[in-house]
Amino acid sequence: MDVWVSQQAPTILLEGPLTVTAEFICKKPAKPANPYPIGDIDNYLKAIWDSLQGRLYFRDDKQIETVHEHTRFTESEYPRILLTIEEN
Repeated sequence: MDVWVSQQAPTILLEGPLTVTAEFICKKPAKPANPYPIGDIDNYLKAIWDSLQGRLYFRDDKQIETVHEHTRFTESEYPRILLTIEEN
C-alpha cells in the first residue's frame, strides 16, 4: 500500500480539538451487489485514528470533536483515502 503524507502535515503534533474530514474512494467491483461500498465506516476511521495518533498530526484521538465522512465507488480514479485534519 502506498502512503502519502501531504507537505502540509504539521511538523509538531496538534494539541487542541480537531475536525476531521475523511473520504474513502473505493474501486468499484465489476458487478457490485450494492450501489455503495460495504463496510463499517467507523471501523475504517478507527484504523486511521490508531495509525496517526502520537506519530502524525495529533497526540490522541480524543482530540477529535467533529468527523465528516463519505465513502464512494470510483471507476476512473485511483482508490485512496483523503483526509483533512484541522484545529477547531
